[in-house]
Amino acid sequence: MDESLEGILTVLCDHSFHTECLIKWPDIKCPVCRYIQSPTPPSSLSCTDCDTGNVVKGLLIQDIWMCLICGYLGCGRYENKHAFMHFEETAHTFSIKIGTSQVWDYAGDNYVHRLISCTDGKLVECSNEERDSLDNKIESLKLEYNHLLSFQLLNQREFYENMMKELSKTHAKELSKNSQLQKKEMEKMKIQLSKKVKSAKTPDSKNLEEERALNSSLISNIECLNQKVMDMEIESQRRQTQSHDKIKELEDQISDLMKHFEMSHTIQSLETTQQNVSTLLNKCRKFQLEIL
Repeated sequence: MDESLEGILTVLCDHSFHTECLIKWPDIKCPVCRYIQSPTPPSSLSCTDCDTGNVVKGLLIQDIWMCLICGYLGCGRYENKHAFMHFEETAHTFSIKIGTSQVWDYAGDNYVHRLISCTDGKLVECSNEERDSLDNKIESLKLEYNHLLSFQLLNQREFYENMMKELSKTHAKELSKNSQLQKKEMEKMKIQLSKKVKSAKTPDSKNLEEERALNSSLISNIECLNQKVMDMEIESQRRQTQSHDKIKELEDQISDLMKHFEMSHTIQSLETTQQNVSTLLNKCRKFQLEIL
């Protein structure tokens, strides 16, 4: 976004405001961080480290440079070179000469004509045509990566949804098959017990005591079998509950995996876009140096 065309002003503390809104602000402090931006009297503008400042015939002759990134004041290369030393320590590339509009690029070792502010707060050199071309390329790259990411995420979502459906069907079939087998076994056992009970109900006068003992044993066996049937039903319910919990856990894992894929593709697209932007900026700088 071009600050000169959009009416946006970036102050020393790196906060940006619309010009119309900033005019209505009655205070001299930054509306966000309360940074004081009042102009400093010329007599107090001196090097932060060595207080360099010369007065000749009542006029203040300054070779003071201010860093456009952090506001550091340092003397020029014809004094004690504190401004250049600040660049070597912090890698803050651009500084402006106090009292003029001259901006020096330490990386390119020359003056620059125009500066724009990037989203990360750093200042870079660019022309109108180069800026428009750069914005168009960045926008096309964003659209391409967003389309590719959306397509891949949609395919992954369909794949995992189909996998979940297949797992649910397979698990349901296994539960149904096991339940049917258990029911058949219980029915066979009940039929056998019923036959034994019927045969036990025809007592022989000669073996009455044996028949009574047999009846008691059969009743005990029936109770044991009923208890086993109840235990099997409880176990079946427990397995079904575990199966549902396992399916839910798989769904949560798939959801986390989807988020991980989204984050990975987002980071990859941002890194690729940043590399492309860096390449374009280097080309712009080389082109500017050729013009100069």
